[in-house]
Amino acid sequence: MARNLKNAAPIVEPITIEAAPTEPAVPAAELQGAVVSAIENSVAEGRAAYFRGKAAADDAANVFEATFASASKGVTDFNNKALDALRLNIDSSLDFAKKAINAQSAGELVSLHGDHMRKQVETIVEQAKQFGELAKKVADEIAEPIKAQVARTFKLPA
Repeated sequence: MARNLKNAAPIVEPITIEAAPTEPAVPAAELQGAVVSAIENSVAEGRAAYFRGKAAADDAANVFEATFASASKGVTDFNNKALDALRLNIDSSLDFAKKAINAQSAGELVSLHGDHMRKQVETIVEQAKQFGELAKKVADEIAEPIKAQVARTFKLPA
């Protein structure tokens, strides 16, 4: 049951394509000039974007340097404050020990101890307040350059 394909009728009718009217040809020099101009514009835009990105990266690096410098100074201030508090507390304890050694009676020793403890509690409360204020100041000094950079980057009101 072989079928002879040579004499078979076509299944699909042939399509004829008419040629579109031709556009006037663009001179090669004009086309070359347009391509060169487009490339030059792309290069200029790329160069400008690079310099904007580089400037933003430099600004960010400067902000991080300032932030780390502030953090370092803050840690130093905090450590100095801690050493001052330690010296004050040790001096107070040594003064109490001297007075306790020279106490004439148990009642006087109890009174000295009570006074010493009251002063120590007052001192510790004041020192805690000073540490809190210093910690807030350091945190503000660290955050300020970052907040300013974010405001500049996103053009937010400062």
